[in-house]
Amino acid sequence: MPNPATRIHLFRHGQVAQVWQGMIYGRLDVPLSETGLEQARWAACSLEGVALGAVISSGLERAETSAAHLRLGRDLSRRDEPDLLEIDRGSWAGLSPEQVNHNNPGGFEAWKASGGLLTPPGGETVQAMATRVSACLLRLAEEHTGSTIAIVAHMWVLRIALCMGLDRPWQDTARMQVGPGVRADFQWTPDGGLGFLGVEAPEGSEVELG
Repeated sequence: MPNPATRIHLFRHGQVAQVWQGMIYGRLDVPLSETGLEQARWAACSLEGVALGAVISSGLERAETSAAHLRLGRDLSRRDEPDLLEIDRGSWAGLSPEQVNHNNPGGFEAWKASGGLLTPPGGETVQAMATRVSACLLRLAEEHTGSTIAIVAHMWVLRIALCMGLDRPWQDTARMQVGPGVRADFQWTPDGGLGFLGVEAPEGSEVELG
């Protein structure tokens, strides 16, 4: 009988360009740094020899760069999934935490303390993001039943997937630290849902699951 499982290798994009480090960029389309490009190459090397049924990204440049490396040598078309975009930071996008606090004293700290329940002006809550990301991941897993796929997305996407795979509430997302370039591995089955298998990180990047 065919194998009903789907193996998912889910990457966070690599480090962003220095001018954006420490900034709030959310869905802004920002490029990778040289270190980020090295992490994109590490992503491809980490799955060398693995047969992939699809390589999927959020479509933003920093995710698509790694996805393009993963497609090299494979007869796979580009595929973007907007439901895997980073959390929408609204009017905070493009600002530093200090600028947010200047405009709204204590606003950034209040957002962090709320675990993402508060919404930046014009932005998105973690709960809303968790709803769209979880539905997308389960849809892709079912679509590629019996195959292995690679996905390149963003920090909050990985945090949500890890909560799903570890059977933890979405409120735990902010406790999980997922460094640039990190790969989290999952297996999905129709009966068991999404299960966490493990993580790998490029040199200099860290993971803390809280």
